[in-house]
Amino acid sequence: MGKVFDLQEAFTSLNHRLDSIDQRLDGIEHRLDGVEHRLDRVESRLDGVEHRLDALETRVDNLEKNVQIIRMTLENETNPNICIVAEGHLDLSRKLDKVISQEEDYEVMRIRVNHLESEMEKLRA
Repeated sequence: MGKVFDLQEAFTSLNHRLDSIDQRLDGIEHRLDGVEHRLDRVESRLDGVEHRLDALETRVDNLEKNVQIIRMTLENETNPNICIVAEGHLDLSRKLDKVISQEEDYEVMRIRVNHLESEMEKLRA
């Protein structure tokens, strides 16, 4: 009977060990469930960040297109128009110089005419 008793004790001891392993595995499973839940939350947050980055990328693309349009406008329209206006101002300056020189000639002629009229008056008198 000693052998049966030893065998029964061994089974009981083995059963206790298996129960202990079961409890540990249950604890590990519980902890893994917690980790899985946390990973799900992280994944959800990453999805939100990815969505926001996609929106930001779209906005940056639109901004780049707008900058390109502005550059093209400056290069093709604004800068040439500024040159045209500047050339027009240069011509205006030349015309003004010409008018000023003609004005001086006109003043000299008026002085001569006044002098000649005065001389004529003297001769008549």
